Amino acid sequence: MKNPALKRMSLILAVLTLAAALLSCGGGGTGGSDVTDAPQSDNETTAAETEFVYDYGSLDMEGEEFKILNTEQPYMFYSNLDFEELTGDALDDEIFARNRAIESSYNLEIAIDSGHSLQAASTALQNTVLAGDDVYKAAYLRDTWIASLLTGGCLADQQDCDSFQFDMPWWDGNAIELNRFGGRQAIFFSFNDVSLVDFEGTVTVFFNEDMMEDLGIEFPYQTARDGKWTLDAYAVLAKAGTNLNGADSYAWVLDGDAIYGCISYEHFTDSFIIGGDVDFFTLDADNNPRLATQGAKFDAVVEKVLRLCVNDGEWLFLNNPEPNHYEIAFKNSRTLMTVAQLKAANKYRDMETSYGILPIPKYDEAQEDYRCLRSYTYVLCIPATNTDMDKTAVVMDALAYRSYADVMPVFYEGRVSQKTLRNQDSIDMLAIMRDSRYYDIGQAYGWGDTIKAIFRSCAKSKKTEYASDVESKRTAIEASIEKIIETIG
Repeated sequence: MKNPALKRMSLILAVLTLAAALLSCGGGGTGGSDVTDAPQSDNETTAAETEFVYDYGSLDMEGEEFKILNTEQPYMFYSNLDFEELTGDALDDEIFARNRAIESSYNLEIAIDSGHSLQAASTALQNTVLAGDDVYKAAYLRDTWIASLLTGGCLADQQDCDSFQFDMPWWDGNAIELNRFGGRQAIFFSFNDVSLVDFEGTVTVFFNEDMMEDLGIEFPYQTARDGKWTLDAYAVLAKAGTNLNGADSYAWVLDGDAIYGCISYEHFTDSFIIGGDVDFFTLDADNNPRLATQGAKFDAVVEKVLRLCVNDGEWLFLNNPEPNHYEIAFKNSRTLMTVAQLKAANKYRDMETSYGILPIPKYDEAQEDYRCLRSYTYVLCIPATNTDMDKTAVVMDALAYRSYADVMPVFYEGRVSQKTLRNQDSIDMLAIMRDSRYYDIGQAYGWGDTIKAIFRSCAKSKKTEYASDVESKRTAIEASIEKIIETIG
């Protein structure tokens, strides 16, 4: 399979170069958008522009309702899949235009059921399948709550529908491949940008530019561009940002004076371990998942990550209701850095101080690529009761393409770049993040939470020994893996 992530990144950057032209053609005509690659330059020559035109085919659904189940959530992710009318917001209106264009192309009526929050959405889908009802043509569900759907036979295999063009850049083929287990190679859930929750769930490092400037520290943007943004580089900043500032201790006090190097939440350890180029789970020679928490490299990465949490003031876990919350502590300039999902920027629109973002640091400079964990992911599922997978595949592939070609440029250029990030450096960092998003294959099956909880607990208790805790969970995790392999592999 081709590398969709690299294709996707190159096209997004091309779209940004041609942003004005693209944004002007986002009105939702039935023919969709042509995608034009930006010129490629080697400082001397410029290649000819190439044009791609999506083939919508000739499907006519004769006015049929096409109902999609969407998952509601309370965490300020942008989870909208449709609007009843134009709102005046560029992103809202582009999504509205996308859906109306697909309706016109295929003579159907898109209906979004958004009345179910978090796990309740998965339960709603399960109930309709068990009742034998063909209610939903598709669903966008939080990955951590689909294990029972997988083992219960509630999801259709998407691999046999040629109209799902999984090798094209409007699908994340890398993440799809990681979840095709065993000889059957089934695709029970897939990844695209019809829902923007996945992108906003990418974990990043936020830092306060004003505080860093006061400390006399050069912004680490070029460090990141040069591939030198590592755990050691992060540790230097965390130490430099720590200041009791007259307080008696680094114990958290809402109106206290202490300043911290980093205040964060559970996914700090998850994202930094994954970012260090090791995995909690990998695929074996038979393409089956296996626990991967052993070996010299894994131990070295985990030890270095956990040591980042030992010194008072350099790292603080704070994930209580607001205002005692890591995102708000950063907004109020109580910490130099926070490690948070990209959606946290939605809370910083009125932040008085300047801030920037960075990818999750590498283990060391020898590591080839950054890896930014996708920690809150909506995946596309097709219920097993769907009576016409071929038509569904045509419609969902077209929606994925229109999201990729028309919606993402508006999201990237407008909502993210202009409204929440403050400078070109951070926009460059966002491009690095987009190209390095990484999906943990244990996330959708329950194993991930079991193993990650060990390292989260170690960080909170300032403990660096974890091997015995991992071993205590090994038998149960491996048994769960075997059950999944037997059921869907």
